[in-house]
Amino acid sequence: MEYQESSVAEALLQEIVKMGVEYIFLIPGAQITPLVKALYKMKSLKAVIATHELAAAFMAIGYARASGKMGVVMSTGAPGAAYMTGAGITAKADKVPVLFITGNIPEDHHGHGEFQDASPKGTNDSAIFKESIGESIICRHPKELSSIITAMVKSTARSRPLHVQIPVDIQIANIDIKMHQYMDDQNRFATLRITEGVPDIDFDKKRKTVILLGHLALGTIEGKRLTDFIRKNQIGVITDMKARGIIPESDRESLGHIGFNSDFRALEALSVDSPLLTDQIFAIGVTEALIKQYIDPSIKITRLMPGTLKAWTKAHADHPVKKRSVEFRKAWLEALSSVVPTKQTPVHYKDKVSYLEMFEVIDDVMPDDTVYCLDAGQLRRAGSMLLRAHTPRSIIQSDTLSPMGFGICAAIGAKFAIPKKPVISIVGDGSMRMHGAEMMTAVRYRLPIIFIVGDNRAYISLPKSQEIKAFSDLPKVDWLAFANSFGMKATYSQDRETFQGQLEKAKKSKRPTLLWLRVPGLLDDEFKQTTSLEYKNWLTALRSKL
Repeated sequence: MEYQESSVAEALLQEIVKMGVEYIFLIPGAQITPLVKALYKMKSLKAVIATHELAAAFMAIGYARASGKMGVVMSTGAPGAAYMTGAGITAKADKVPVLFITGNIPEDHHGHGEFQDASPKGTNDSAIFKESIGESIICRHPKELSSIITAMVKSTARSRPLHVQIPVDIQIANIDIKMHQYMDDQNRFATLRITEGVPDIDFDKKRKTVILLGHLALGTIEGKRLTDFIRKNQIGVITDMKARGIIPESDRESLGHIGFNSDFRALEALSVDSPLLTDQIFAIGVTEALIKQYIDPSIKITRLMPGTLKAWTKAHADHPVKKRSVEFRKAWLEALSSVVPTKQTPVHYKDKVSYLEMFEVIDDVMPDDTVYCLDAGQLRRAGSMLLRAHTPRSIIQSDTLSPMGFGICAAIGAKFAIPKKPVISIVGDGSMRMHGAEMMTAVRYRLPIIFIVGDNRAYISLPKSQEIKAFSDLPKVDWLAFANSFGMKATYSQDRETFQGQLEKAKKSKRPTLLWLRVPGLLDDEFKQTTSLEYKNWLTALRSKL
């Protein structure tokens, strides 16, 4: 391949394109002007201008989660970089590959008190990112770009974020053509996933078998082959949160997920106190931390690497199975599906839509390929329990941190990644106060996202106590006027029938829509999990004492 002479900025963006990335999220600024100019000239890589650096970084996370590719976000150093660190720790905790690119002033200006000096002698952005996400590189010479590209490939393969600081004078420096050729030859699509031998498993034994699939298996599994395999052998499948939908959660063989608000079927299958306890697990792409949290040491676990499943299912595709053993496991799966998971109390409010009604309407109206971006608080709790994932990457949330406003921004990033699928952002009014302005970005790019804001006018997750009521209550906001100020269509509903009609119309719209509805307080009034295995939230225990 022949290259024209190019700058570091141009070469970096070309390498990002080779990794399959199509969008970069950013807030422009002087320190990244060469990168922005190079981006403007490119046809295969597009810029998405957000209204805040943190929101842009959340968009990059949403893009990465929906696409399976690396998310990329750019900003100036110092204040811009500082704003993005909240998304950095989210990407690290949730194991999402995001490249954070920040600029800086020229190196010979460092340490003289100049405007937005982000060097080690200034705000020391690299040290901040290294402490918060684990890896940061300062590019001090064009020849160091090759090692940066290698780090990008590794962080993507390992689902880790990476920060790169490139001073403005390095961005405009020319890169050697031989060096550019080397990067192309050595660093494209290196895979770090390991495969191993296929285990010889006898599925004719009357074993209650579970395959535990984690997010590291995403992209390595052929869905139809897996579905045929588990149906033939009547094997239960449990996933972690990010792997939800690898097989449709409406299938009998799916036992749901473990993690935040774990599925009752999964918990019952893993409970040592249950007669339905599984007696063997094949864990693929699952972290050790999840196994330690949910799997009793007495249960036999065979760990397989993500690249193994395809060969494993192929090896057993023609393996004859005894009807009696299949019927045994079929009856076991049916028994798990009949376990009563919760105490549901349908509540009908005069001027509100209950959580159960809200998600019943969403499930009735929206197609199976809809992608849901959940935010924080009660709506995230309700969504994670009441929504069913029918396809991979269809429920996007921050698995471990749940920052407020994440669901708004992640939906924008996800829609760029999957323009042909419906995308819904489900948030509370507290989160709307933080990043609701990013709906302006959806309007700017004409993204037909449905934003549903459940308004209870409070930080409702705070314990109910008269002493702190003033801290939890929020003033009324006219969200119709707020959305209309962006030129965005918005509706308001206080009952199920009105909400359903508004959602039907929004589903057909080619522009973003805000659906504002009043919801009650805590989800617990309608929906209580009864299993004894689920993690007891410290906040639940605190409420009982206050």
